[in-house]
Parts: sequence; structure tokens; C-alpha cells
Amino acid sequence: GVMLAISLHRGWPTHGYERLEHPLQQRILSEVSRWTGESVESIGLGVDGCTAASFALPLVAMARAYARFGRSAEPAMVRIRNAMMAHPWLVAGTARSCTDLMAAAPGRLVAKLGADGIYSAVLIRSGIGVALKVEDGDMRASPATLVSILRDLAPRYEPDLVDAFATPAVDRHARLAIHSTRGQVTGYL
Repeated sequence: GVMLAISLHRGWPTHGYERLEHPLQQRILSEVSRWTGESVESIGLGVDGCTAASFALPLVAMARAYARFGRSAEPAMVRIRNAMMAHPWLVAGTARSCTDLMAAAPGRLVAKLGADGIYSAVLIRSGIGVALKVEDGDMRASPATLVSILRDLAPRYEPDLVDAFATPAVDRHARLAIHSTRGQVTGYL
């Protein structure tokens, strides 16, 4: 919906908006390059499950983009960042890791789960961007991994968030129970 709305707003054709050669996708590619610091030529190109252009990036570039997003003074970025932090349940939904992490650290963290085990975040005050990819794409493992990373970073860079990342709402994403077919807990992820 957003891609179509932007195309209409800019006066670009709506047909083929998902294809890389469309002006919308070229603008997105340009912005991905700008925020990640990667040249347009070095960004891997693919197609996602919705048939829209998709971009492959090194993890350090994703973390850099989040760090820049967290520190940006550009009015549009400030509005987006503030909206995400003010309404974390609109980012992911009830009882989701993105929501629970941002609610635990109001105004201090932006986190967003991606596809196939990717998760990115930024600690706002310290400006530290984080990006991770669970190699096999396990979507259950990435929230637990992000919680672990944030718990490791907090004491050194944002000590007043240590308790925020130890709340029950966050903890439920850090240690996921594995159940047998009879509902018994057989271990933890």
C-alpha cells in the first residue's frame, strides 16, 4: 500500500511499482545506499515474497543504517523514529518482541524484526546500531539473540537500561520453551 501511495504522490506509474527499474524502486535503492553507506553497485538485488525488489547488505551496513536512523536530525526520520517509539504496538503487535523491547525502554530503543532471521535495532542515546542474521533464517531465534545482545551492550553503553531488558515481557523472548507433542517443556531455545 505504501509503495503505491508514494508512486501516486510522486506522479509515477503504479503499474510495475515492484520492479527494480521503476522510479520508486530506484529511489528506495538510492536511500538504502545513502543510509547504509554502501554503493548502489555493491548492493545485492533480489525479489521478495511480494515480488518487490529486495536488497542484500552486509550486517555492518544494516547496523550502520540503524545507527544513523537513531541519531538523524532529518525531520522525516525524527518523525518516523518518534512514532515508532511512541507506538511500539503498531510496529509489530501485541506480545511481539519488537513491541515488548521498545515498550520496556520507552524513547530509548527502536527495534524491527526483518525477514528470514534478520533483526535490527538502535540504542538511541549511545547511537549503537545492531543487526543480526540467524544463518538458517529461524525467526524464533532472532528475538532471543537480539535480547542477548542488548543485555550484553546495556551495562557498558546504557546502564540504566539493564533492568528494562530484564523485565518479564522481554524475558519471554530471551528464553523460548521447546515443547514435546504432549506439551511438555523439553528444553529452551
